[in-house]
Amino acid sequence: MTEPEYQKLLAKYTKKEISDVLESLNNWKDFPKKRTNVYRSTLDELKKKFGER
Repeated sequence: MTEPEYQKLLAKYTKKEISDVLESLNNWKDFPKKRTNVYRSTLDELKKKFGER
């Protein structure tokens, strides 16, 4: 994830919410096989957990 992408996430979600989602993605065993874009995956999970903002 690039710095500008991270800043976009910060505009909508808190650091705690982002870190929680990143940690859960990090623990997801098949993440590298199923997803290639960390920003997009993080955004999708944030929307699922905390709703669209």
